[in-house]
Amino acid sequence: MSEIEHIDKYQMSELIGVPPRAICRWLRAKVPIPHVGTGHQVTFPKVDAIAWMVEHVPLVRPRLEERGLV
Repeated sequence: MSEIEHIDKYQMSELIGVPPRAICRWLRAKVPIPHVGTGHQVTFPKVDAIAWMVEHVPLVRPRLEERGLV
């Protein structure tokens, strides 16, 4: 079984081109972004987080498509 790749909010920010504080807001959304841990130790399972963004953050989708992540 393969290991799930986890990334932190700074890596996520770089990957999709949004500020880290926007990602922190997604943790408090009605349907929060998939994550593990809390506070400064929070990480995101990369594949699940990208799928969540496609569904819940329409403005990010063009950036994800640009980078070939969708």
